[in-house]
Amino acid sequence: MLLIIILLAAVLFLFFYTLTGGPLPEINLDRIKDISLSFVLPAGCAVGTFILSTFIFGTPLAGLPWSIMGWFLPLWIQQSVQAKRQSRIRALALDFITSSAGLYSAGQVTPEVIATTANRFPEPLATDFRDMLAQRRTNPFASTKKMFEEMGDKYGLPEFKAFAEILAASEHAGGPQAAARGLKRLGRALRQRDRLIGERQKALVEVKIAATVVIFILLGGLLLDVTALLEMFSQPAGKVVLGLSSGIVVGLIFMTKKITQSPDLA
Repeated sequence: MLLIIILLAAVLFLFFYTLTGGPLPEINLDRIKDISLSFVLPAGCAVGTFILSTFIFGTPLAGLPWSIMGWFLPLWIQQSVQAKRQSRIRALALDFITSSAGLYSAGQVTPEVIATTANRFPEPLATDFRDMLAQRRTNPFASTKKMFEEMGDKYGLPEFKAFAEILAASEHAGGPQAAARGLKRLGRALRQRDRLIGERQKALVEVKIAATVVIFILLGGLLLDVTALLEMFSQPAGKVVLGLSSGIVVGLIFMTKKITQSPDLA
């Protein structure tokens, strides 16, 4: 009752404050989105997972570890989507570096290289290249090096920053031919990195398969416990076992995700 009275008073205060012309804080939609993705969505997923798992296993002891995984689940989904997008843009960056090396070898200068790639490359890089050309037209003193560094920051890819450094060095000495030689070496280094990443991923395939099989077997055992063997686990001791088993399965899921990542080669 007291809480309802406090909420009602707060609503009335806000209503009359707005009517009298009181200034209201600006709404930052980006900030609200960040807060929702960082806290509201994980919290909602954790609560939903806790309720669902508690209903399935018949005890909050089992719901607790699953709710912890529910908190991290939106983050894992975001990371997976971001990783796929990052992989696609990284491949485009390598194609851009390789094709630029050929264009510089043919004697083209930087504005011509950017214009050519802007017409050939898919989104989102095509828009970035067109924006570069527009900036150079409106401001002849615009730094191409700085624009590529900003692209590197935008997409989180050091490839564009390396391109910027090679471009800046070639402008001081060597011209297009020097840029072509530097970009060819950069392309070889990036292909070597991709090969190492591919080998690491192949080496982890067996680990992923084994861990997935173990997790599904344990999940099958848990589901068997709460269906065919429900009478055995309906007592307090059985519920404790279900809670501990759920904790083991969730722990294995976290462990599997940790050991199958390769941030050192990303």
